[in-house]
Amino acid sequence: MNNHCQNKGLCVQDDEFRNPLEFICVCDRCFFGDLCQFTTSQYSISLDALIGQRIASHTPIYRQSISVQLYFTLIILFVIIGLSLNSITITLFSIRTKLRNAECSLYIMTSSGFGICSVSILCIKFISVIFRPEMVATQLGCASMEYLLKLFPTICDWLNAFVSLDRLWLIRTGAGMNKTPNKLAFKRRFLGSPAKILFIILLVLVSFLHDPIHRQSIIDPRFRNENRPWCVVKFDQQAIHVYNITINIIHYVGPFILNLISSLLILVYVSRSKSNAQKQSFHKILKEQFLAYKSWILSPLLLALFTVPRLIFALTFTCITSPDAWQSQLLLIGYFIGFLPQIGTLIIFILPSKTYKEELIKLFKRQ
Repeated sequence: MNNHCQNKGLCVQDDEFRNPLEFICVCDRCFFGDLCQFTTSQYSISLDALIGQRIASHTPIYRQSISVQLYFTLIILFVIIGLSLNSITITLFSIRTKLRNAECSLYIMTSSGFGICSVSILCIKFISVIFRPEMVATQLGCASMEYLLKLFPTICDWLNAFVSLDRLWLIRTGAGMNKTPNKLAFKRRFLGSPAKILFIILLVLVSFLHDPIHRQSIIDPRFRNENRPWCVVKFDQQAIHVYNITINIIHYVGPFILNLISSLLILVYVSRSKSNAQKQSFHKILKEQFLAYKSWILSPLLLALFTVPRLIFALTFTCITSPDAWQSQLLLIGYFIGFLPQIGTLIIFILPSKTYKEELIKLFKRQ
């Protein structure tokens, strides 16, 4: 008996010889899909798994279901807003020379660039599933698209976290609280950024290399004429399976913890320093310093807040049995919320900062 079902699914057939393609797959626990090809037990959220089976291939968007049309509209909005806001951010740092040596400017510029890549690959993925499914029918197309869809957002998450971490370093060393900080120390810090950015990119790139190696494109033999491939990942070795779960958790939790701790420590350090120097009430100083450093405190808090839904849902709903289950809808919401930091670097880093916002206004007036 030829078992077309994936992940140890049970293939049930009426007559294997007369109608070999008439079968259904009874999936094992925590697996779902027509071929049992999907799972959320890897602590990873896949667009294919959550909405792939709702999409009719080679069908115009106006003939798709209402939910698919809504997702398509949302992704197009993500692309338009993401391209616009990130382009403005990159242009701001490129043209306004005053900001080129500002704290963490290279991190923010690089994050904006990868943000553009993130929303672009998300759009390409969704459009390919609807209009050009053959793009993921090959091993190369399947592996590369899914790899980039995980790589770009994760790099953005870590770059944004390092913005918070570097600002904490500036506060901790006293440079961030001086109006005229040591220019040599600041320059060394700035010059060290490219090396750290390259390190982050390479580290994330290498950490996900196991994914494309174990990716494969499969086609349901019952619908071979429709040419609807599924890009799935399958780990034959337990060690790789455990590593995949571990690295996914690290990439979810790591930036979240760095952003949350950085925002709290920045507030504590500046308030304690001023309180000791001026002998005033710590709570009064706390309020004053929050207003003075609100951009440095609010940015990591916003990043942590955007991570919370995806983090909670991905770590909680690890065993769903259908893409139509209510847990799947929450996972999908968390998935899209997770793209907000890649879209809104302008809102997260530029607008809360008095210096950045003033330069942004000057940029628009100049135009």
